[in-house]
Amino acid sequence: MRTLWLLTILFLPALLINAQNIKDRSGFTYGGGFGGAVASGKNALFYNGAPETQNAVVNVIGNEYYKEIIYEILKDNIKSISYPSKMRYNPAVSLHGYLGYVIANKNSVFGQLTYSSYSTEGIFSVELASLNTESKVDNNKYYEGGIKASESRVDIEFGYHISIGEYDGKKIPFVEILGNINSVTVKKHDMQLGSFTSSLIHVNANNYYTNQDQGGMGYGFGFAVGMEFSYKTRMYYTLGVKATLKTIHLLENPSLTPHGELFFRILL
Repeated sequence: MRTLWLLTILFLPALLINAQNIKDRSGFTYGGGFGGAVASGKNALFYNGAPETQNAVVNVIGNEYYKEIIYEILKDNIKSISYPSKMRYNPAVSLHGYLGYVIANKNSVFGQLTYSSYSTEGIFSVELASLNTESKVDNNKYYEGGIKASESRVDIEFGYHISIGEYDGKKIPFVEILGNINSVTVKKHDMQLGSFTSSLIHVNANNYYTNQDQGGMGYGFGFAVGMEFSYKTRMYYTLGVKATLKTIHLLENPSLTPHGELFFRILL
């Protein structure tokens, strides 16, 4: 479905563009691109597995179905669990679809659809109730478990592209001011303890899974700076850096958090 939206944005305006005078850039422009994006680690704390979070590790460990399995691994009861206080997202690749309208052969208004997928990892620590000689944790009172999670994001941005100075026929610097609407969906959130692995999504002490997506809508604003280059008649490419402040609907009370991206676009 996302691929269909991207193809629609890229190719729907083609008939309008072909009908224009190629010497005048005013009118519709369209294209696509990609980038490398980084996201605030504050939102990654949604995945740390703490009791106050939606997907808590203790919900799995305390689940009646799993208690015996986990005891067989640890050969001991669990006294307490420590959770990561900081988590971060791995850098992500972003894919863009772009549709704009150039005003007076220079500045433009535009809309951009972006898809990206982020992942994060963390470690929680289990304190055992006693040192059991049968324990499979090498007589260590602490045992580490792992957390792995991934999410997908779709950003819709509406902005104003401002060319700085006069176009010399080859390149021109630009600034973009934009507003952001975004949607995040949790794709995976797993825990591992020894040979035991389980999803943390919608698990509690009594029931296992429910079919409800996690995530939601957010908003924000930002700006970008960069350089636009002329390649051929009616073909341009841009290289820029973008910074945004936006809410990501994962934590209970989401706040504006910083995000950054280095991007490349080809426009027709």
